[in-house]
Amino acid sequence: MQIWALEYEAASSSPPSKTLRRGDVAGVLRELRRDYARQYFVTALVTDAIYDPGCYFADPTVSFRGRDLYKRNLALLVPFLWEPAIQLRSLRRLPAPAPGGSAQLFAEWRLSCWVRLPWAPYVDINGTTTYTLNADGNQIVRHVEQWDVSAVQALLLLLRPSERAVWRQRGS
Repeated sequence: MQIWALEYEAASSSPPSKTLRRGDVAGVLRELRRDYARQYFVTALVTDAIYDPGCYFADPTVSFRGRDLYKRNLALLVPFLWEPAIQLRSLRRLPAPAPGGSAQLFAEWRLSCWVRLPWAPYVDINGTTTYTLNADGNQIVRHVEQWDVSAVQALLLLLRPSERAVWRQRGS
């Protein structure tokens, strides 16, 4: 198990990747591992080639379509994250649901960071992402996250002051 904890570094474009051949699920797994190594949740460095431009994204708080919108949403969050860390616990292919069904990949991860607000809330959640691939098996068409906290609990995490709150630092 590895933990990568990197501060955000701006990037002008997505990381380069090889063109994947039809049915190259192993190639998608390889690129996803690279994205996790680049901390894609907290850096917005997403490999465009493995996502369908109209990909569906969902987590417990929001859902929408569009790879570029996903990248913009991630990029908007990046400046608010303080000491973010992503720990990829596992990433594997799920058994085929039915003959001719779409390939699915499953990741288990942990995200932790402080949020750059005066009360410096600390977020620490475990989650999973299920990635569904298109018929060619080389692009993600669904990216659906589940967290170990509800959407309401996640919001409450953002309201709870941490030991790094500005008013607590003044007294030190």
